[in-house]
Amino acid sequence: MTPNWRFRIFSFLIVSILAIYLLIPSILNFGEQIDAAETKVEKAALEGKKLNKDDLLPAYIKLFPDIRVKLALDLQGGVYVELDVELDAALRQRSQVVALRLENDFEQQKIAFEKVSVLPKSPAISLSFKDNKQLEAAKKRANELYGDFWSLNETGPILKFQLKDETTQSVQELFEKIRQSYQSTQNDENNKQLRNLLDIQVFAESKQIQFTFSNSDRNSSNQEQILADFGNELQSVEIKNHLFIQQQPEYQEVIKQDTLAQAVETVRRRIDRFGVVEPTIQQVGTNRIAIAMPGEKDPDKLIEKIKQAGKLEFKLVDSSSIKQQELETLVNSTLEELKLKDVYSDSNIKKINEKLKGKIPADSEIAFQSTYDTVKKRRSLGTPYLLKSKVQVSGVNLANASVNVDLNEPYVSLSFNEEGKEAFAKVTRENVGKNLAILLDGEVRSAPQIQTAIENGEAKITLNQSSYELANQEAKELVAVLKEGSLPTTLTPSNKRYIGPSLGEVSIQKGVNAILFAAAIVFLFMLLWYRKAGLIADIALLVNVLLIFLILLLVGRSLSLAGFAGIVLTIGMAVDANIIILERIKEELAEGKSVKAAIEAGYGNAMSAIVDANLTTFLAGVVLYQFGRDTIQGFAITLMVGIVTTLLTAVVFTRAIYDYLIMQKGIKKLSL
Repeated sequence: MTPNWRFRIFSFLIVSILAIYLLIPSILNFGEQIDAAETKVEKAALEGKKLNKDDLLPAYIKLFPDIRVKLALDLQGGVYVELDVELDAALRQRSQVVALRLENDFEQQKIAFEKVSVLPKSPAISLSFKDNKQLEAAKKRANELYGDFWSLNETGPILKFQLKDETTQSVQELFEKIRQSYQSTQNDENNKQLRNLLDIQVFAESKQIQFTFSNSDRNSSNQEQILADFGNELQSVEIKNHLFIQQQPEYQEVIKQDTLAQAVETVRRRIDRFGVVEPTIQQVGTNRIAIAMPGEKDPDKLIEKIKQAGKLEFKLVDSSSIKQQELETLVNSTLEELKLKDVYSDSNIKKINEKLKGKIPADSEIAFQSTYDTVKKRRSLGTPYLLKSKVQVSGVNLANASVNVDLNEPYVSLSFNEEGKEAFAKVTRENVGKNLAILLDGEVRSAPQIQTAIENGEAKITLNQSSYELANQEAKELVAVLKEGSLPTTLTPSNKRYIGPSLGEVSIQKGVNAILFAAAIVFLFMLLWYRKAGLIADIALLVNVLLIFLILLLVGRSLSLAGFAGIVLTIGMAVDANIIILERIKEELAEGKSVKAAIEAGYGNAMSAIVDANLTTFLAGVVLYQFGRDTIQGFAITLMVGIVTTLLTAVVFTRAIYDYLIMQKGIKKLSL
């Protein structure tokens, strides 16, 4: 007999009481009242009021910690979302970075160029030069820098056409006619000549129209087709002293794979920061991410935060082409013409820019500084800005972001690495007096005027909020997004399914019923078959279940429907261990041994069989957890935890009770 039975029984008693205390908030569903109080506090903050959550809760709830058993998606409801990863946008973003680096390098190498730009809706980089000498120098330099992964050609995936002098139509009218003719039918089986068409641009000043294709393989046939359709109005323009740099197919595959992996990891970090319990995030197919978010009550808000790419850009405001008042009038008339609501969304902005092609410069675009409509509870388009499309500095060069306060107004402070400092100094040095817009995910956050050259590579983002608390919260979230790293591309929801809490309640009830039914049968069997010894086993079984829930609660693991199955299985395994011990004790008593000797021999002889059986099952649980996902992992967790608690209760706890009965009560006969 072991002398420390008092310590063991006392330890199990304390742990059982602690388990009951910590599980009461989950059993009595305190979480519903706590969540309701937090919602009221958040609504009050939006209205500029202050509420204390503790004042809204009953006194008895405050006696317990706000720790609850976390339920998985199949039990408490939530949302399942699939997001498409825009891989083509990632290719374009990589090209924009390379284009900016080439431009800076050419300036350092004294190579004269006219323009460096990424073609619209294409990852191809277009470079134009004044003469062939500069072209050859640029080709040599670009090949040194990017020749391993990029292809360099003087023929690119574009065709240019000039409006003939005798044409009566304006270039804008002809452009609309061409766009209607080609872009509306480019996916039509009967229009195979221009199937690889990506975009059509109009240059009003030079009266030129440019076609951009996905590749240059069919330039000749495309040119013939366009001249056959519009040869009376257009004549082809020879493209001279041009260099086109395009990503090689193998390199594009590497970019796509890296983009998808980075997107999955960035989404995972963001969801973890938002506190969603055990989300499931995994790659589906070649361009999709699947996310299961248990317990999420506002999935659209969370999706919006996930989609926030954290894409930081600096672009010059084009104030010379159109005055601000004219721009606002133009945007408002476009909204009326397209019958669009004044709602800030990527799709609305895209439609506006598409409609205004030809009315705004080809190398410019419209972006908005949104405003929050407190009445309609949504973001409106707000102030429009005409920006140069070229990115002067990007978040790729961001070194640090932090929250600072100036005159009681929180703002986000930015600093750049050496490459970013040089680019930032260059753009501010060459554009003193102009406005430089700071964009985050395509939205203008501010557009301050450049007063002087900024050589230290520092900038700040001001926030438009009604209170200090909201501005400070937004600043913290923005800094977190920027520090986590920007999403490499855009995410678009493609599938969203809600799992209602009612389904979870039914599942929980069924799971609880299964546990209670299994426990009742086991309890009754042990009592009828083993009498008082069976009662000891039943007490151990009850402690076992309490320990399982306590461990799941403390380690923060969520409980799924499969987890309930693991608990039911654990009950059966725990009973099996007790039966093995009791049958061994029976055998020893039948041989005439004393109760004390029979118990010692029974536990000693049964130990190897119990450990072997539970160890092999535990290893199986490890394999299930390692190679399984979601439901399988939930089952494996409860199974492994149950095995550990079974060994503690069926072997250690019951043995301590028998030691107490023999040493303290002095029993001479065991009721079996």
